[in-house]
Amino acid sequence: MWKPRRNAFTLIELVIVIAIVALLISVLVRVGGSAITSSRVNETRAVMETLNLAIEQFASESTFGKISYSAGGDQVRIYDERFGSNPPDELEGFDQGFGIPGRVGVPATDRFLVTEPATLTLLNVTNVSEVQNADIKAMVLAIRLYSDAASSILDKIPGRYQRVAGDEFLDRDGMNTGGMPDPDDVVLTYYVDTWGTPLQYFAVRDKFADPLDPATFFNSPDNLAAASAANTNDRLIASTYLVQQNRAQPLLVSYGPDGQDQFSTDFRIASGNEPPDLIQDFAGNDDTTASVINNPLNADNVYLDQTLNERIYQPGTN
Repeated sequence: MWKPRRNAFTLIELVIVIAIVALLISVLVRVGGSAITSSRVNETRAVMETLNLAIEQFASESTFGKISYSAGGDQVRIYDERFGSNPPDELEGFDQGFGIPGRVGVPATDRFLVTEPATLTLLNVTNVSEVQNADIKAMVLAIRLYSDAASSILDKIPGRYQRVAGDEFLDRDGMNTGGMPDPDDVVLTYYVDTWGTPLQYFAVRDKFADPLDPATFFNSPDNLAAASAANTNDRLIASTYLVQQNRAQPLLVSYGPDGQDQFSTDFRIASGNEPPDLIQDFAGNDDTTASVINNPLNADNVYLDQTLNERIYQPGTN
């Protein structure tokens, strides 16, 4: 018996085909998204690697911990205890023209690379503690002032990863009156990852070292205990831990694909309006366990040492 040839899909066949196509699309989206994320992680690591090379160049040229000053020795000792031979992650040392220890051969009366009348000009904040991304800005400022070779390394970073704070600069001669930097001034800059989130830099290796706050910077070593007790704040504690975990080397961190969300107002910690970064995570201020890194938002952080996250991130410890 003759039967008409069927040229169309049945409803069941059509549903099956649609399901298969949807599955393939979802797989392709995941694979494509993973590839994009991997590419951005690699680009971010390339930026961090260049920054780290500049830090290493700075350290190779610095004389901190390698020389003894007959005058101004306390200041150099403080810097060495706090940062070793590395650039600082605090702007306080520049706030009144103290800067960083100078090179070998500088006069005994001029032990620091930045001296009066140089001033740190901050047009939109009232004091240095309010400066955003001060850690990276301090590192870059120190490199720009101290090492031409390290500065040349920084110049290799593509401009799309650099942000310039034109209203924050070091007035080299104290003669700036127009509110905008002169050609000889050093404008504060910082760097971002491929997602546009500022990188963080941790260099303080000893939370009990004297502070670099200019008001107490020239304290006697006898005052170390008092200075230490007053200076064990969350950032110092976290930095000391992170630098130790990074084999006693300064640490650069990107907050990865979710960094923009992590630093948005939606995730601000109510007690201090701070983002749940490594500092707040280690302090436990984000309602996680203190003294460990366990906030899920920090699970995708990007470090130069790819094993570091495995060592410091401890999920399930809340």
